[in-house]
Amino acid sequence: MAASPSAPCEVVSRSFYCQPTRIVPLPLKAGTPIKGMDFFSKDKEPILALERSEYPEWVDRLASAPPSLAQLRRMNVEDADDYLKKRYLKLRRRMVIKANNQSMEK
Repeated sequence: MAASPSAPCEVVSRSFYCQPTRIVPLPLKAGTPIKGMDFFSKDKEPILALERSEYPEWVDRLASAPPSLAQLRRMNVEDADDYLKKRYLKLRRRMVIKANNQSMEK
């Protein structure tokens, strides 16, 4: 049973079914005020976007979808960083747990 298009997630038999969301990066030009980022600021001076090169490398990862288990299986272990290794182990464990749960239901 899939989630309806109007609701992003719904609870079905004690588990969540969510529609996949695509993360679309919203590039901001340097100097553009970022709304909602000044909630801790005492002065009312807006926080401005920086040049893309001034942000750390991990910020670019936030805008891209994480690799799937199939993509991680095709990757060499030497090429994977700690984040990708951890993601592979997490997805692999999840797959084994689901398989065990399905075999126990039968």
